[in-house]
Amino acid sequence: MKYLGYLLLLLGGVAGYFGVRVWFVFLIALLSTLVFASARRKNLKSTPQAPDQNMLIDGVYLFFGQLLILFAVYLLGVFIGSPGGSFFTDFMTGKRA
Repeated sequence: MKYLGYLLLLLGGVAGYFGVRVWFVFLIALLSTLVFASARRKNLKSTPQAPDQNMLIDGVYLFFGQLLILFAVYLLGVFIGSPGGSFFTDFMTGKRA
C-alpha cells in the first residue's frame, strides 16, 4: 500500500509514453481514489471534523485531485515519447544545456 501510489503514477506515465488512450487516465484515477479513499477515511475518523464536512464531496475532491496529477504525468509520458522527447531526456540528464 505504501508504494501503490507511485506505481499508479508510473503506470500513467508509461501509458502516455506508449500512446494509450486518454480514458485510461480516468480509470487509473478511479482506481487510486478507491484505494486511497479508505485510508483517507480512517485518517479523517481519528481527527476532529468540521460539522459541514461531507465524505461524498471529499471523495469527489480526491478523485479530481488524482485525475489532475495523473493527467500531468500522462502528458509528461506523451512528451517523452514524442520525437522531441530525446531533447528533454538530454536536458534532464545534463547532456545538453
